Amino acid sequence: ECIYTKTEFRGLGMASKLIEHCIEGALTGDKKPGEAEIQLLGNNEAALRSYTKCGFLIREQATAKDAENLTLLAHHTRVSLTKPL
Repeated sequence: ECIYTKTEFRGLGMASKLIEHCIEGALTGDKKPGEAEIQLLGNNEAALRSYTKCGFLIREQATAKDAENLTLLAHHTRVSLTKPL
């Protein structure tokens, strides 16, 4: 799933509701996942705030150091967050 809140609608709690809706959808099937995982770019502070408000915890931060990789990525740090379900 991909969640995006337009700038004029930020701060209204919409992203949190969308995140919870996606989690609820994942829990409706026969096979229930043990956790939800999100990966985002390290410079996406708004998304990081939204996910941590919903109970996600940072599991890992990885930074690209290779000069060639840095030219391919939108940001040099990837953040992985998880939430037990």
